[in-house]
Amino acid sequence: MKSIVRILVILVFSSPVISWANQPDTHPFNSAIGLTVGYGTQDFGLLHLGVQYYYKVLIHQIHYSVPVLKYQKLRTDALIGIQYNITEYYKSFDCTVPLYSHEHGFNIGSITSYQIGNNIKNVYVLVSLAGLFINNAPDRQSNGFIFSDNIGIGITIHMINNIDISPQFGFRHISNAGIKSPNGGIHNWVISVGCIYNL
Repeated sequence: MKSIVRILVILVFSSPVISWANQPDTHPFNSAIGLTVGYGTQDFGLLHLGVQYYYKVLIHQIHYSVPVLKYQKLRTDALIGIQYNITEYYKSFDCTVPLYSHEHGFNIGSITSYQIGNNIKNVYVLVSLAGLFINNAPDRQSNGFIFSDNIGIGITIHMINNIDISPQFGFRHISNAGIKSPNGGIHNWVISVGCIYNL
């Protein structure tokens, strides 16, 4: 997963440099489809959660968004997505051999954005809730159905024609709301990059 993290970091920090398009209207009030790839961890350098577990996640999401509100430079879109995630974890904190599993399910949420310009189109805040099934997890969290609470901040960068890219940094919490024990919950910092096609 380390090579994937390096690729995501390069994309996030190089995307403003490689944005070249300057269309007359890059803010149409329309729906969009996209693909987002992200990486979640407990440790992003100085941003260390200080928890006693190890759970990395490689997130893949296909999503559809539709605008619901626009006022001057503010806009809110509703979002629905399908996720398939690959996980790497230790069964307990004193284990040294990583195990691998997966998560899958649906995600719904909202994106509130503030328009900036044509190349860097907007900054936004994303809030979403996913219902996922996890196959295996550390001892602190039971398998089966879980909720994933997500919040992220990012920018949307116009590339060419109807295509945008969207680097994002966020936080994710998964647990099952007490449906089944154990329910210790798992936290992740998440860095991601999305490719968006405006319909």
